[in-house]
Formats: sequence, C-alpha cells, structure tokens
Amino acid sequence: MAEILDNFEFAKRGRGPSYPYHEWFNGQIWKLEEMTDFDCKPTSMRSALYMAAAKRGFDLNTSIGKDRYGINYVIVQAHPKEEHDGGTT
Repeated sequence: MAEILDNFEFAKRGRGPSYPYHEWFNGQIWKLEEMTDFDCKPTSMRSALYMAAAKRGFDLNTSIGKDRYGINYVIVQAHPKEEHDGGTT
C-alpha cells in the first residue's frame, strides 16, 4: 500500500565531480590530464567544459591529445564571450 513520507534523502544522479571551472576559466592556457584533473573520457570532459563555459558566459579554445606516456589530456583556454549587437561593420 502506498504511504506518505515526512522526509526522504534522494540519491544524487547525473552530477559528477565538481571541477574548479572558476580557476580553469581565468584566461590562461590549461593542460588537464585524464585521471589527474578529470576522470572521464577527454571528449566528455571537453563537452562538460563547453557546457560550463556557456553557462558562465565564456567561449573556449580546446584541443584533445595524448602525451608520449599515453596520458590523455585536454588543453583549454577560456575568454569572455563577445557581445554582438547584430549590426554589420
């Protein structure tokens, strides 16, 4: 029989670790290493970076690679989005 509960602690889903985007989006060029700075596929990390940047008003330059030791990495540099007024120049 169904019952009404006063309280329930729901499991958190869909959120991985919280990354220091405020640090990574400071305009410097960052090399983020898999299993050191993130624990997912580099393509997934790049997608997460783009989503976080859009939410915070940044554009990104990114590159994915593998170093000579076989460690995957993502290179990222953020810069504030430029405002476009819709006019032509």
